[in-house]
Amino acid sequence: MIFLEVVFVKQEAITEFLDPKVHKFKLEELQNSVPKGVNSGRRHEYLDDKTFDQVFKMKRDEFEKLKDWKQRDLKKAAKLF
Repeated sequence: MIFLEVVFVKQEAITEFLDPKVHKFKLEELQNSVPKGVNSGRRHEYLDDKTFDQVFKMKRDEFEKLKDWKQRDLKKAAKLF
C-alpha cells in the first residue's frame, strides 16, 4: 500500500502594492515577470516616462483617456498584460 502526503502551503496575498510614482522598473523586468509588490494589472504604470512614451507611442494622460479594451490591446502588444 502506498501513502501520499499532500502538503498545502498558504501563500500570503499582497495587500499593498509599491507606489508606481516612486518605484520604476525596466521594461524587460515587467515583461518577463511581475516583480514583488507590483500590481500585475497595472505593470505599465511602473515604467519611467521615457520608456512609456517609446512603448505606447503616446503620453500617459493620452493612454489613460483610451477605452479599457484599447489600453488592454496596447498592453498585450507590449507584453505587459
